[in-house]
Amino acid sequence: MKIHFVCTGNIYRSRLAEVYLKSKQIPNLSVSSSGTKASAQLKGPITWYAQRILQRNILTSFMSYSWKNTEYQTLKNYDYIIFMSIDNYNICKSKNYPMGNKYEIWDIPDFDNVNLNGKKLNKEAEIELIENSEKTFSKIKNKVDQLIKKIQSSNKK
Repeated sequence: MKIHFVCTGNIYRSRLAEVYLKSKQIPNLSVSSSGTKASAQLKGPITWYAQRILQRNILTSFMSYSWKNTEYQTLKNYDYIIFMSIDNYNICKSKNYPMGNKYEIWDIPDFDNVNLNGKKLNKEAEIELIENSEKTFSKIKNKVDQLIKKIQSSNKK
């Protein structure tokens, strides 16, 4: 089975979901991710907050090292597609990208871009962003764990 996660920049949400699911090392499961506007962003291969989470959870060995842009060919060969938000789904739908019948739309909020524009933040604002990134990762882990259960139960049928 091939699963693909789609977000906006492919530097935070979809990458965290991809890495977390890859870390489960489920046999015969291929996992990847992309962003609907990844080629337009200049923020680097992954956000500092995502990198921090991956290092803290010893997951860096499962990550891809650069972002990928979502394109027609990207989605064509996947069995299951996860959109991190309705906006990501709508962008792909408006471009007539293939999504098949097996997809989900998760309500995972995008990262607050406050610190991604080179602005300096005070300590309290930085701590708040770190806490929010941890909450987002917790939501992603819960959703991925639910997805795994769904896949395993459908494989038993």
